[in-house]
Amino acid sequence: MQNTSKISSTTITSLSDDVLTEILFRLPSLASLARAALTCPRWRRLATSCDFLAGFGARHASLPLLGCFFYADDGYFEVPVFQRARNLPDMDLAAVVRGGDFLLSSFFEDDLWTFKDICQGLLLFASDDELAVFNPVSRRRTCVPLPNGEHDRETSVDCLLPAADAAFRVVSLERDEQERVRVHEYNSRMGEWRPQPWTPHGIINWSPDDSLRAMHAAGRIYWKHSNKLLCLETAPSGSVQVSHVALPPVPGLAEAAASYVVGDMEDGTCCLACVAMSRRLRSRTLQVWLRREDGGGSWEFGWETKFLSGYSLCAVNAGVVLFEDYRAYRLNELDELRFGGYPQTEASFFASRGSEAYPYVACSTVLLGRLIQDDGDEARAPPG
Repeated sequence: MQNTSKISSTTITSLSDDVLTEILFRLPSLASLARAALTCPRWRRLATSCDFLAGFGARHASLPLLGCFFYADDGYFEVPVFQRARNLPDMDLAAVVRGGDFLLSSFFEDDLWTFKDICQGLLLFASDDELAVFNPVSRRRTCVPLPNGEHDRETSVDCLLPAADAAFRVVSLERDEQERVRVHEYNSRMGEWRPQPWTPHGIINWSPDDSLRAMHAAGRIYWKHSNKLLCLETAPSGSVQVSHVALPPVPGLAEAAASYVVGDMEDGTCCLACVAMSRRLRSRTLQVWLRREDGGGSWEFGWETKFLSGYSLCAVNAGVVLFEDYRAYRLNELDELRFGGYPQTEASFFASRGSEAYPYVACSTVLLGRLIQDDGDEARAPPG
């Protein structure tokens, strides 16, 4: 008599962690991963582990551009306006925008809030009484009390800091009559402000009317300051330090009319993109300089290209550069123009000339954790 073997059925629950991890690795985007991670606790555990997120980020180097926030300090609206990027690469990314509050409707209900900063998918607002950190993906708003003590709010600068051990960090800079700067740091996990010592590296001739737009790169904050950069970073000891950083040796870059922005490449490397005259190519070019950590923080020339969508730059974020005509391109594609061809436009937007533009790149691996488990609360999946 012939033996008949039992047919074993394989279900998704019977898969090993290694097999399931490989399946999650092959999802097309972080938004797709977030939806999958909300399926059950086991999937959430695998998708939010540090090793998995590092591997997922390596396989998905290009973070999709969801859209752009535009802010014009014209006295009418103190809240930025969002424009979605057309032709998002997959349905889950479009669902993130539809399911979130990118219109910032809760901040338009009154005129109490002023936009301050954007970093790692979070927006920072300020009122006379408090600060607010807002995640447009999860629609979560967290209110933060103002720093204690004799903190002059009229001359303070409020920014977000990347946070590895907390949901978010906020810094508030104040200046005294001796032109010294002191940093107040708020850690959401600690729930309190921590004042830092006064630093001798002051912001010379800093006034409340100065345009001190924060530029985020590699865990640091940069500001344009005269003929150099002001840099705020977290030291290994945990303290927040302020120092000056020299600009790359580009002729005319230290002039007031120079066009340059600091941001990060797709791999997180700090970069400075500028429009400058090239002696080698004998024309105006887009130049990219990289700040190497192993070289004492010095600037190293990366590459240049004759392609220019405009003679001025708005921002660089996660390898996406935005020109003054509000057209966005991938820096790695512009780099390949050395071998010929024409770059593909990542996105194009319409806004009043002179509006400050903040490209909103799809959630990083840090933001994925906020989407799935925002400070201990399970966030809902974006609607399909």
